[in-house]
Amino acid sequence: MQDRMAVMEERLLSTVLEVDNKVAANEGQEHHLSRTSSRRTNNEELEDEEDFGFSRLPHSSPATREDVPKGAKLKLPDPFNGKRGTEAETFMMKMEMYYKEYSKHFTDERKIRAALVNMGEREPTKWANPLMQKHLKNTSHPYLTSWEAFKGTFLLKFSDPSKRDKAIREINSLRQTGSAQIYASQFRILKEDLDWDETALIDTFKKGLRYNLQRELLHMRISNPDIDNYSLEQVIETAIRADDILQQANALREPHSQPSGPKKDQSGETRTREKKERYPVEPFLKRSQEGLCPKCGKKGHTMKKCPEKHYIPDPVLGKKGMANEQKEGEFMGSKN
Repeated sequence: MQDRMAVMEERLLSTVLEVDNKVAANEGQEHHLSRTSSRRTNNEELEDEEDFGFSRLPHSSPATREDVPKGAKLKLPDPFNGKRGTEAETFMMKMEMYYKEYSKHFTDERKIRAALVNMGEREPTKWANPLMQKHLKNTSHPYLTSWEAFKGTFLLKFSDPSKRDKAIREINSLRQTGSAQIYASQFRILKEDLDWDETALIDTFKKGLRYNLQRELLHMRISNPDIDNYSLEQVIETAIRADDILQQANALREPHSQPSGPKKDQSGETRTREKKERYPVEPFLKRSQEGLCPKCGKKGHTMKKCPEKHYIPDPVLGKKGMANEQKEGEFMGSKN
């Protein structure tokens, strides 16, 4: 037994030495081959990969592969199940997320191939088969000219045809019944299914606001003409802030307010309760931004702790006051 082991060890040693000699002899040739292979283009490298073998993706530097855990790599989405509407749109978004993760490896042609072979059974496969045959035969087809063309065709085939009409009806009938924040959230969801321009969306958004909030937005145009150039998101944020101020103002009550409804005085005559004081939104917003009490315009306290019982408007400046304010503004401008 020992003799046989000794013979095997000698054979193994001789084999190792033989391999070492071959490596040493071919060292220069291997160096030359490595330099030649480094000149290959990315497209040639992609063609050498298995067309749909995604296990090799992504190719990156060793440092990148170490930084991204194996389990964290994005996986190819499940095959499309053929359900129309939201599921078709979600499938396409998942495919695009996958392509984005490995953007260096997916040309438009490879994106189309990957999507075609990721169609599920029955209707999706029936739809994809003619396109795959065209692709295999290198036959030109309008759907295969670019990824955007393929994506648009897929969504046209499998999206919900009534979804847009439903969104139009719902967004036109949408009205603010609670806070502007809730109304804005509902509006944002519906607008995603529409291809309207900014102007149409802004007009529709304003139309659904409560009347008092629409009126305040109109008042703001007097002191801030730039509001007409606001984007949809700027209009939404302005409406939300104005609605918050209105709700704060409406929450203010007299310290000992009487319950609503007609009351009788000592003479027995019926008298109605005085109307609730109304506060302008624009000065409220301006004072809040300047760190002042929105109710009285002074520093050092909040509106809830304001000692004033009624709203104190800003003083009207005479000619002398306006001149001083203008000089002060010019002085501050020169300092800046």
